[in-house]
Amino acid sequence: MNKIKVFVSRKILEDGLLILDQNRFSIYISPHDRPLTRDELIEACRDVDVLISMLTDKIDASLLDQCPKLKLIANYAVGLNNIDLEYCREKGIKVLNTPDVLNHSTAETALLLMIACARKLKSAQSALQTGTDPGFSPMQYLGFDLRDKTLGIYGMGRIGRQFAKMAHNLFNMQVIYFNRTRGINQENMDLHFARQVSFEELLAASDVVSIHAPLNEDSRGRFDYETLLKMKRGSLLINTGRGEIIKTEDLTRVMCDQNGRNNIDTHFFAVGLDVTSPEPLDKSHPLLQHPDILILPHIGSATKRTRSEMSKILGLGIQDFFALI
Repeated sequence: MNKIKVFVSRKILEDGLLILDQNRFSIYISPHDRPLTRDELIEACRDVDVLISMLTDKIDASLLDQCPKLKLIANYAVGLNNIDLEYCREKGIKVLNTPDVLNHSTAETALLLMIACARKLKSAQSALQTGTDPGFSPMQYLGFDLRDKTLGIYGMGRIGRQFAKMAHNLFNMQVIYFNRTRGINQENMDLHFARQVSFEELLAASDVVSIHAPLNEDSRGRFDYETLLKMKRGSLLINTGRGEIIKTEDLTRVMCDQNGRNNIDTHFFAVGLDVTSPEPLDKSHPLLQHPDILILPHIGSATKRTRSEMSKILGLGIQDFFALI
């Protein structure tokens, strides 16, 4: 009996791989600790039954046509915007992802960014590292008090709901949100404090806007130059959703002058990003140099517990799929 071939495009915690019966599955893990090039990914997948993919792997019709044995794609993420789902359906290829288990860790990352930005963590730490910190001063590093402020959530899905609870319970923040759908259903009665509003009201009324929406035709580029300037002056902008939701060139235009230097009269108090477009930004990008912009390298789900659970979900999903055929 031929073994089922599984290719993992980047090393992951092996908890889920250990679930797979070694007598039935052969597992191949990319030796490169980096995103694979398109040619490398195609070559690795030509003769496999299962691909465990990363968000950085673009899986389109052209790739799928060159991988005729592929039966299952297990995406090591909650998002699926890197995969042509319609073409997968046409070809009968099953697609798995890892919802729910990363809700808390990603919401924690949004909370981390919100607090760090509110308290000017980046500029304070930088001053210590460069030796420019003057020591204690009653006028130095004056932050943004989060207590009783209005938090606006763009995309009140699982992660957005978790973040809303954290912010409300910790800081008594008043929560408003915008969804394409009708809103919170009855199973989320613990979010009685949250109120659905229009997108325009979200921008105008929020002291903090936190992006948690998936990437789709409605959210892609939604935060462009005009939208960013509609937000309350002196507010915080947080993004742990997808980098493409904010137009990078437009955020740069808002935060920096034509020469890429920091605007003296900046629109936002601070910006915190766990995701960017492109990802990562070039090390010389002006957003990375800005003292009021804190950028993390997409660590939203990066806890050992969460990444282990993600691995297990995919391992169990792969096992269950092939148990039925």
